[in-house]
Amino acid sequence: MSSKTLSKHLKRNAILTAGLVIAAPAAMASTQWVGTADYKLAPNAAGDEGPAVGPFDSYDFAPGAAMIKFTPNSATSGTVEGWYQSYVRSHDLGFVGVSNGNLGSTYELTAVAHFFGNYSNSIDGNTQSVDNMTGDVALYFDTTPDHSFINDTGFSDVNSQRILWGSINSGNGSLFKGTGGQELTLNFAGAASGSDQAVYSPNTIGGADAFFSITTKGLQSVNFNSVQGHADGQKFVSDGYMQLTAVPVPTAVWLFGSGLLGLLSTGKRKKITG
Repeated sequence: MSSKTLSKHLKRNAILTAGLVIAAPAAMASTQWVGTADYKLAPNAAGDEGPAVGPFDSYDFAPGAAMIKFTPNSATSGTVEGWYQSYVRSHDLGFVGVSNGNLGSTYELTAVAHFFGNYSNSIDGNTQSVDNMTGDVALYFDTTPDHSFINDTGFSDVNSQRILWGSINSGNGSLFKGTGGQELTLNFAGAASGSDQAVYSPNTIGGADAFFSITTKGLQSVNFNSVQGHADGQKFVSDGYMQLTAVPVPTAVWLFGSGLLGLLSTGKRKKITG
């Protein structure tokens, strides 16, 4: 089994587990969205995006960048603010990739998120609990594949058009400080508030389940100093997967489950540097 296939199986298990814990009522009411996306119909499309993509039911994100800020940085309680950005590397159906048209050559799809919350430390100071999460998420279409992690550009610039978006309404998690690494878990629940109805067929997207695995080390291909212009937090590398659900679903949700792997500094993994 390839590393990418194994990664998708792990993500699938994480999504299903998180869904049962965080959003069981909504999950029972929702249905899986399966359809196509014709990016030639997206705003400012050039017409060279290739044939409609699909059928598919989910987006697989490439390793992305996240910046998370704890304020105050060392206290018994405070606030959390985070920024995330990445790009779609494939459309999947049942966790298997489908043809992407000209994705990556004549157009790109990028993801951006901004979230807030509160934290409090445990008595021993080794764990920070995070709760009351809110924020927003958006997927952008751009006819010029020009995103750059190191330059912190091209993810939501003036040439990008928002085609799928939603809000984070609640969430919780924890950060464990261990020897040689850290472990972070965050779960977000929210609602998909809109999509470009010309692009998606059927135009019934009502929500999404997404899994993000965030690490402080590894995934060396992502090198960055800031995320969405913010450089005053802790840098994390994240891998994401988004499954779509369909309306009518009064309680349709976005579900983000993220786990920060505590990794020891070894010769096999390079430290993420600025």
